[in-house]
Amino acid sequence: VMPLVSAADARASDYFWCTSAQITPTGSGNMVVEFDVTATETMKEVGTSKVVIYERQSNGTYKAVKTFTRYNTAGLIESDTFCSAGNVSYKGTPGVKYYAVVTFYAKNADGSETLNMTTRIITA
Repeated sequence: VMPLVSAADARASDYFWCTSAQITPTGSGNMVVEFDVTATETMKEVGTSKVVIYERQSNGTYKAVKTFTRYNTAGLIESDTFCSAGNVSYKGTPGVKYYAVVTFYAKNADGSETLNMTTRIITA
């Protein structure tokens, strides 16, 4: 009989219970990045502190072309709750490949933690 893994062992950290980030092309070069985070308990602040969109360059490397932060984008961070969800949109170039890196953030009386999650690559 295999022992069951308890929820406490399976969770991502002391701060993050589960996180999700995905990027979806919406046509004509547009894309939307959706993200949600559930903390292990009610946090002073929880949400997404940063979303960076990366674009494939002609030489095959990827370059950051847009950065959304809690300071330039409303609604990324929630206060006094345990979960947060949101999305950002970006207009890229049709036919070009993109991905995003989402930085989740949680803060309580004991400290704070960030967690980065990279989406799949999509073609705009």
